[in-house]
Amino acid sequence: MSGPGKNKETLCAVLLVCILLFIWGNSLMDAEASGNFSQWLRDLLGMAAGELPGQSDGVLRKIAHFAEFCSLGILLSWLLANKIKKTWAFVLPTAVLGCLAACMDEMLQHFSPGRGPRFTDVVLDTAGVLFGIGIFCLGYAIKKKK
Repeated sequence: MSGPGKNKETLCAVLLVCILLFIWGNSLMDAEASGNFSQWLRDLLGMAAGELPGQSDGVLRKIAHFAEFCSLGILLSWLLANKIKKTWAFVLPTAVLGCLAACMDEMLQHFSPGRGPRFTDVVLDTAGVLFGIGIFCLGYAIKKKK
């Protein structure tokens, strides 16, 4: 394939690599650096949206993880839907690859001082991937109807 379709596929692959590097890079941060980054993000959001009363760093981290993995689910769906031409056949491989990325993310934290893997985080991250797949499938279905 060449032309516009190939350019979109390349863009998707680049974005996918970027999101994985961002996710896994954050997991390789030690606990202090990760906490500082979370505080910086919380301060930034506080400036944009006003104070964030009652929001702990833990809640912010969970929302961020869910959003990161939701993005991963959308990008994986986009890439695999273009590769696997059979309608909806991309869903299962996308879910499996997303779950593997979540497992890798938690495994990397094992090597970061002051941090460790949690099964509940794998579940949350996988839920984010599944939500992203759902968003992509909704858009895909609407596009197919037109």
